[in-house]
This record gives sequence, structure tokens and C-alpha cells, in this order.
Amino acid sequence: MKATVLIDNKAPCRLASEWGLSVLIEHRGRMTLLDTGDSGAFIRNAEALDIDLSRVESAALSHAHYDHADGFDAFFRVNRIAKLYIAQSAHENCYGIDRGEMVYMGVSRGLFARHARRIVRVSQPTEIAPDVWALPHSTAGLSQRGLEARMFVAPNRPDSTGAEAFDDPGNYLGDALSGKAAALCAAHERVRSCVPIPGEDELAPDDFSHEQSLVVKLDTGIAVFSSCSHCGPDVAIAEAKTFMPGERILALVGGFHLYETPDEEVRALAARLKAANVERIYTGHCTGDRAFAILIEELGEGMVSETVSGLAIELD
Repeated sequence: MKATVLIDNKAPCRLASEWGLSVLIEHRGRMTLLDTGDSGAFIRNAEALDIDLSRVESAALSHAHYDHADGFDAFFRVNRIAKLYIAQSAHENCYGIDRGEMVYMGVSRGLFARHARRIVRVSQPTEIAPDVWALPHSTAGLSQRGLEARMFVAPNRPDSTGAEAFDDPGNYLGDALSGKAAALCAAHERVRSCVPIPGEDELAPDDFSHEQSLVVKLDTGIAVFSSCSHCGPDVAIAEAKTFMPGERILALVGGFHLYETPDEEVRALAARLKAANVERIYTGHCTGDRAFAILIEELGEGMVSETVSGLAIELD
């Protein structure tokens, strides 16, 4: 298996970066795209890395937040064949408190309607490519995590019809490295700021039922991809172990959403991941520099690596 980070918060100078994550997984002769970041910049990075995204046969959305979903309009312009697998509960209804204000943090309005023919909703473990499984959450009580993270959903808000859209990300595919991708992300943020905010009586703590992991089965064990780990990276590992009992956990890949987490909680998480016998951790995006440094302190540089745009992970 080879996994290439197409976009992350950090990048070497020749590649683009943004607040978001996109990973291409190549396994058993098939290509699977996990998330797209917030713009079309991941496509320009793929071109720079000599990766042909038109050959991707399956795609997955880890959860219904803009920084993982809003490049799919651009992706569907360059790819005509891939199905997009999303959790059954993924809708345009995610909100959160940012700098003291409730804001919309969901996917581009109308995204699911615009691409309805390409979308497959899943509510149970689903093989989306040979030995690549989408694994929706099966853990109860995750709404407490949503409350602690100040993230909410509006369960009764309908999705858009598809007429609404952000500025077309395809306009920025020509030269994402020139700063236009950053301009697009800023445009997306302006549009999100115009989405009406529900009243308190319409909101409920997010239980992250719209979130799913990818589990890749290798000959020697499994790799778990948990893009933002709102459920908790240890929960993602526990669910993967339940799904494929007895398998070695060769790698855990993704963001851990620890950038506002107290140090002692990060250390406790590190202990749980070590106890779960996770062999390698590749993390970035929403983990945060401070939390990443603590993970290194607790687990060692031999176990923990930082994800950046262009990073290639190869496992046997």
C-alpha cells in the first residue's frame, strides 16, 4: 500500500498547503481518494507529483466539514468515474463555535445534490475498493465529544437543492501555487459566513455520526485512516480492531484534532495509543504543533511522523 498526502496544513516549497487534508491511497492496483481539502489545490499538487486523478475509481469523505469536502467540485471536473462514499448521516448541517461565534463549518452548500449520481451513502462497513473499507462510527455517546469541542448539528435542516454553490474551484486549477488557492479558501470562508445560523433550539451536540474511517487490509495487518478523528483517534483504532479482530495496527494516519487540547489529555491519549499497539502514527492537519511535540515526547520519533503535502507512506 502507498498513501500520498495531496494536501495538508504544511508543505515543502514546491507544493501548496491549506487548512485541510487529502490523501490518495494506492492498494491492490486501485486508487482511492480520501477527502479533498478546501479547494482545488490538491489537484495541482497531484499534478506536481505525477499523479493522474482521472484514474481514481473510488473516493470517500471522512466527515461533513468544509476542509475535507470542498475540493470535490474540482475533483469531479477532472474525474468522471469515481463513486464518492459518504456516511448515511452526512448532511449540510454542521456548525461550531469559532472565536466566540457560531459559524457554519459544513460542506459547500448543494455539494451532495450537485453530485448525487456519484454519491453512495453507507451505514455499515463497506468495501469501496479491494481491501479498502469505509467504517462508519459504531461507538455510542460521542455527542459528549461534540459538546466538548463546541461542535453542533441542526438535525432538521434540509440539504440544499444544488443551485447554491461556492465560487467554482475549477477556476483555480491552472496555478494553485500562485496564491489563488488561498484566495479560494478565503472566498469559501466568506460564503460560509453568509449561511444562516439556526437557533439554539434547532441545534444538538454533534455525535459525529457523519464521520467514518478507512481501514486498509494488508498482508501483515491493517492501516487506519482517520482524517480528523473527531471521535478520538483511540476510538477509531478500537472500532477498527472490532471490525478486524486480531490484526496488527501497522499505521494510524490522519489529523487528531488536538490543537486546543490540554497537555495532560494529549499525554493520556498517547498512552492509550501505545497500549493499543499502534505501530506507526502519521499525523498533521488539525493535530497542532504543541500536541505533535507531546506525541513525539511520549512515543518517540521512531513511531510518530508529521504529515505534509507530498508525504508518501509505504506499507507492506
